[in-house]
Amino acid sequence: MALTIQGSNPWKAIGIGAKRSGHTASDDAFLWASRQLQECILQHDTCSKATSGRLPTRLLDLAAFGSNQDVKLYESQSQTAQYICLSHCWGAYRPLKLEKATLEVFKSRIPWTSLPLTFQDAISFTRRLGMKYIWIDSLCIIQDDRDDWARESANMAAIYHGSLLTLAATRAESSSAGMFARIPPEFKEHELVSGTGLNGIPYSIFVRIAHGHQEGSIPTREHPLLTRAWVFQERLLSSRVLHFGHFEMLWECAGATSCECLRAKYIPEKLFINQTVAFKRTIERNFRVRAWHGIIQEYTKLNLSYHSDRLPALSGLAKAITAQTGDQYLAGLWKSSFLSDISWKASYESFNIDKNKKNRRPAAWRAPSWSWVSVEAKIYFHENGAHPREDPPEILEVHCVPSGLDPTGELESGYILTSCHLLPATLQYNPQSSGEICYSLTMSPEGEPNDFAADYELSEPGETYVAHGDTIYMMYISTVMEAASDLNLVLRCVDTDLQKYERIGIGMFWEAESGRSPNTVITIV
Repeated sequence: MALTIQGSNPWKAIGIGAKRSGHTASDDAFLWASRQLQECILQHDTCSKATSGRLPTRLLDLAAFGSNQDVKLYESQSQTAQYICLSHCWGAYRPLKLEKATLEVFKSRIPWTSLPLTFQDAISFTRRLGMKYIWIDSLCIIQDDRDDWARESANMAAIYHGSLLTLAATRAESSSAGMFARIPPEFKEHELVSGTGLNGIPYSIFVRIAHGHQEGSIPTREHPLLTRAWVFQERLLSSRVLHFGHFEMLWECAGATSCECLRAKYIPEKLFINQTVAFKRTIERNFRVRAWHGIIQEYTKLNLSYHSDRLPALSGLAKAITAQTGDQYLAGLWKSSFLSDISWKASYESFNIDKNKKNRRPAAWRAPSWSWVSVEAKIYFHENGAHPREDPPEILEVHCVPSGLDPTGELESGYILTSCHLLPATLQYNPQSSGEICYSLTMSPEGEPNDFAADYELSEPGETYVAHGDTIYMMYISTVMEAASDLNLVLRCVDTDLQKYERIGIGMFWEAESGRSPNTVITIV
């Protein structure tokens, strides 16, 4: 239950709220959204102003047929103008989409009745804002042209950041579900009491069922869009996002978070927008590192239809950070913080609907084993005071070859050449009563087992299988002072003659037991 007061507030503990519009397509909702937009443009120093940006390659022209609702595909000549973006879930039913065969047809006319409801709602709202152009991915990228898709997806950073506003169909599970929503009767506000305060100003107290963002987040169960990995960078890259939820509109920008009922205090994902804005050379390096790690931890919670999209779905953000910092992006890691970024851990805390789903390496190679992209898992980072000793590993060379034109997109190959401390150990399987297998290593036959976090299920048959009793290796990374332990990558040798290794896990081990071998030059693929 939520209590809100409209007007003068004689009971400070309740707090001042506002009645919601009741329907996100209503005049009241539109006026609220318009006020947020104007306040952002005029008052927020951290947000981009309402200047005309360079248009994307293609957009929908909403004014091509006068009062007729039909639209057409417009191919820009790189001129500048204001435009809107739509962020939406495709859903199981694939929406109307641009293909090679429909390119000329769409350039001529797209009938209003052929557009799914979410697209119609977004176009109607854009027209109401007085805007001529909207960018919708499925209608502005040629979906069956791999080269066009690669070029346009590589421009995502510029497309979303250059838009005046991104409309997010946050409540809609598909393009046919529609963007707008009416509040169900059971969730409406009901007046509890009204009166006049001591100052003579009238007040009213309303009661309603509370909804998720009051606890500090937009609940993803009610808002399918926020579970999609592609949408994550869309939110981060957009100057402003207007969410269309089940009960009200919500506003996100780098300067503010708000909602119709005035009760949104803090949206966790908003943190990453601020962090992204702060990716500048002048910002403390440690802050930048923690910000990126936070982004990856949030991003890897989200869903992708195709694991091959794991780098492309973040490539726009990588380009934006590269432009601001001058840093080199390496398969999801950064050159300036490589040893920190390589210290990731694949979580075995299930975040999937399928509680039995295991972390794994995809059958098709996607990234070198030292990159978090190489595993299908939720990722965490070791941030607990790890510091290199006087002899940390030296990264002699990092090599990443993109599979296409985009250096931040899919990869064809990659490796690192490093001079490091390497110690042999023996892999131990430790079966649990639950049926799961935990993994440990021992330095000698009589030594105590040391648990470590495997990157994937090492016991699964296939090319990545590592057997109980196999020799594995510990590569020293840094020392965790508080725990008096060394952080080590766990590797397996895949080519003895070439001294070529793969990463299979990470763990912390007592200083006396690790990191004391002479330096060895190895390649990690």
